[in-house]
Amino acid sequence: MDSTDRNFIDWLAQSLTSLDSTSLCLIAAIVYQIWQSRNLIVFQNKQVPVLEALSKAINSAEDFFSQNSNSTTNTPSNNLSTQGCNTSWSPPSTGYLKLNVDAHYLGDGRWGLGWILRREDGGTVAVATKVVRSGEEVKNAEALGILEALQFISKQGLRLIVVESDSQECVKAITSKCIVRSY
Repeated sequence: MDSTDRNFIDWLAQSLTSLDSTSLCLIAAIVYQIWQSRNLIVFQNKQVPVLEALSKAINSAEDFFSQNSNSTTNTPSNNLSTQGCNTSWSPPSTGYLKLNVDAHYLGDGRWGLGWILRREDGGTVAVATKVVRSGEEVKNAEALGILEALQFISKQGLRLIVVESDSQECVKAITSKCIVRSY
């Protein structure tokens, strides 16, 4: 074992001993999900998208805390929903899920699409990212992102969804009763 390996092991040991139980639980859930994803690749030749694996890990940690705690003040969803994310996010009404969608231009007509579906407590239900070709108009990319998310939601049989996007034109098109056509 060389000094680089030893330094990593020392760092890992120090880090793990200084973490709170919520963080340790989340790390364990992520490591377990990485192992599960690896097994799917090795034994079933099935790829699991990174964000899907992360979403499963977060849901596992949330389930663990909900089953093993009477308090909701120290759950992964409460911690994760406020860390490093858009702090202006507002929860949906009781009983609803909230879908946030965004698109980012990567160049050469390629767009990065991303969406997250959350419960009213901020807990993650599902997340996804995808790179697509969609010309250079942001409204087309935003619409594709919303479409991808709504197709997933429909397949899951989920209802009572609030859709949030920074594309006012897409939101108006979804909520209006007339069809918007652009040629």
